Amino acid sequence: MVKSLKGWKDPTILLSSIGISSIGDFIYLVVINIIVFQLTGSAAAVAGLWIIGPLTNIVTKLWTGSFIDYRSKRKVMMVTYIIRAVFICLIPLAPNMVVIYGILVVLSVAKAFLIHHQ
Repeated sequence: MVKSLKGWKDPTILLSSIGISSIGDFIYLVVINIIVFQLTGSAAAVAGLWIIGPLTNIVTKLWTGSFIDYRSKRKVMMVTYIIRAVFICLIPLAPNMVVIYGILVVLSVAKAFLIHHQ
C-alpha cells in the first residue's frame, strides 16, 4: 500500500500547483478588471482586456510550439511562471493604460507558452 502511494507524489504536486495557479489566475482576472475600470471608468477599456488575450494567442501560437520543442520544457515552464509573476506584480505600478495593456500582452504570450506546454 505504501509503495503505491509513493507513485502519487509527483502527480499530487503537479495537480496542486496547477490548482493553486488556477485560483491565482481567477483572482488576477477579477482584480485586473476592477483596476482598469477604476482607472478609466470605461467599459470599453475593460473590453480591451478581453480582446488582448485572444489576439495575442493567435499570433503566438504560430511559433510557440516550435520554440518549446527545441528547449527543455521544464525550464520553459519555470521561466514562464517567473515572468508571469514579475509582470503581474508590475501591474499596480503601471502609470497608464498603455503600460497595463503592454504588460497584459507579455502575460498573454507567457500564458500561450504554458497552454501549449500542457
